[in-house]
Amino acid sequence: MVELQIDGRPVRAEPGSLVIDAAASAGIAIPSLCHHRELAPSGNCRLCLVEIEGWRTESPRIAQARRAALELVLARYHDPQWGRHARPESEFEYWCRHYGASSRAAKAPSTPSSISSRPRCPMRPIPCSSPPDACSRTGTAAR
Repeated sequence: MVELQIDGRPVRAEPGSLVIDAAASAGIAIPSLCHHRELAPSGNCRLCLVEIEGWRTESPRIAQARRAALELVLARYHDPQWGRHARPESEFEYWCRHYGASSRAAKAPSTPSSISSRPRCPMRPIPCSSPPDACSRTGTAAR
């Protein structure tokens, strides 16, 4: 086992474990829209970033980076139900609210990127690089 401290709390993890999984095992939540234990790590959403020095999962610098990442997603996110409270809040909406990301601040890139041509997950607003059957294998497929 590897021993480290995340947010000043002792954490034990298997060698080769992802920080996001090690933190979760200690009850420390690191935001992510694309992480699932049964899929290969992709880092598409960029919310799971942490500060390596001191292994901090929250700081003003991290919050600013996460807000910026969310606003980039918002620039391409089109959901007619966005922000309506007539339905349960999605994980994406929760993190947008938590970090203060808004569609007003979001600006779409002026040139198309290869990311926009990737298939989109019906459950998440980010481009997906997982195999087509990943959602059914992990139980996250739309019902």
